[in-house]
Amino acid sequence: MKKTKIIATVGPTCENEEVLDQMIDAGANIFRFNMKHGTTEWHSNAIKRAQKVADGKKFPLGIMIDLQGPEVRIDLKEDFIEVEKGEEITFTNSPDGDSKEIGVPEKGVLEYLEPGDIILIDDGFYEFVVSKTTKNKILAISQRGGKIGNRKGLNVPSHKLNMPALIDADLNNLDMGAKNEIDFVALSFTRTAEDIENLRLEMEKRNLDAHVIAKIENRSALQNLEEIITAADGVMVARGDLGIETPLEGIPHWQKKIIQKARELRTPVIVATQMMQSMVENPIPTRAEVTDVANAIFNGTDAVMLSNETAAGKYPVEAVRAMNKIIIYNEQDVDYSPLDIEAKDSSDLIMKAAVDILKNPGEVSFSAVLVFTKDGKTAKQVSSLRPRIPVFAISDKKEVIEKLTICYGIESYYSVFDKKTLERPNEIIADLRDKGFLEKGKKALLVQAQHWDLPEFSRALTIVKV
Repeated sequence: MKKTKIIATVGPTCENEEVLDQMIDAGANIFRFNMKHGTTEWHSNAIKRAQKVADGKKFPLGIMIDLQGPEVRIDLKEDFIEVEKGEEITFTNSPDGDSKEIGVPEKGVLEYLEPGDIILIDDGFYEFVVSKTTKNKILAISQRGGKIGNRKGLNVPSHKLNMPALIDADLNNLDMGAKNEIDFVALSFTRTAEDIENLRLEMEKRNLDAHVIAKIENRSALQNLEEIITAADGVMVARGDLGIETPLEGIPHWQKKIIQKARELRTPVIVATQMMQSMVENPIPTRAEVTDVANAIFNGTDAVMLSNETAAGKYPVEAVRAMNKIIIYNEQDVDYSPLDIEAKDSSDLIMKAAVDILKNPGEVSFSAVLVFTKDGKTAKQVSSLRPRIPVFAISDKKEVIEKLTICYGIESYYSVFDKKTLERPNEIIADLRDKGFLEKGKKALLVQAQHWDLPEFSRALTIVKV
């Protein structure tokens, strides 16, 4: 079994049950729904289909909605405009009918611009330099020619835009997510921990019990990295906009730094954007893409993500399968640096003891780690240690095991049990053995809470023979 998880984006080319089923079998652990595209109704129906397919599978499937957030998109009178290098183009909040004007409906974007500032469109493919500003319009010189499509994203990397963390469409999509009991909400353009708390408040209003994934894709997020990782349930290295807001050559540096900081704070981390982009059109990835996925594994990421490759590509199942093969092959040689655990409470003491036992088992050979978890916290802590042996997280709450689908090395297992079962977990171990997860005669390290509802009882480590 692979340890690094795969997140696959669902779109028009993979929305039917047959393809979704094949993608799960190929290695997908979480299905992502990008709310920037499609209608709320479309996403709701697709989520229901995905959940239906997942019900009969061996392991749980996670469902993630990715909110649009305060993204700026251009508004053209036509489907596209053609610009030439060196041409002066007008940007305005209210286009007056000139087909060469680029509309920017969002307030608080153009008013901050000054001559010399950079405007980027379509993930930075089109670049403009501001030449003149007036009360209602901005004039800017195109740095390269081409055809710019309507509703493409616009970035102003030199300015922090004063926009809300959530827009009206995001709130509607949270309503839909609550009705469908989704597991993860990805927050686009996270700037501070306050953005995350505002999202949590909106989720609480809707009784939406999901983990918040903060997308790191702008300069503000990098400046507030530790507070964001601490406040979130997970983070995403969103390399698309991050490569616009910061120099492209800095992406590998930030990817490695974000992953390391997330591991230190025991927060799951995802690497995303253009990992296997060529597979939108081709049945196999390029050598560079294979290396990119492998490097994310070597960096220590919990999960890697496919976007257009599965949502709009010709080969969605093949893309998942190819990524799965890269992960399995390259995980064989990974030896992650151990975390320096500072024991602040009983949980940390148990984790520190577990690390020492797994690193120096003496004559005892462990085949697996079993984690009994109520809320998933203990399992996430074990995952952050990046153990080389399989980790099975057992919980009596389905919503908990679905949220653990993002964690490195964790295979979640649902079982109904009571406090007595936790004190004598032989039946569950026997069930895991009978299903082929554990080998008879081998030893496993068991991490458990002796009593769910009595916090004065510390977690415990036990060595069990299967």
